[in-house]
Amino acid sequence: MTHSESLDELWMRVMTALKDQVLGSQYDGYLRQIRPLKHEGVRFHVAAPTAFIKEGIERNLKGI
Repeated sequence: MTHSESLDELWMRVMTALKDQVLGSQYDGYLRQIRPLKHEGVRFHVAAPTAFIKEGIERNLKGI
């Protein structure tokens, strides 16, 4: 992240890259619904709107 790049701008770049790595249904069903809370090094802390979305990401997309 550059000094002038906001969390939202960086998140958009991450989401663009992730879209190419997962199935469209996984992106639309899980990833599109999460939001970044903060960024630390190579990790993001994200918020999921429901427990179902959180569990789906943990179960199906943990390794990406």
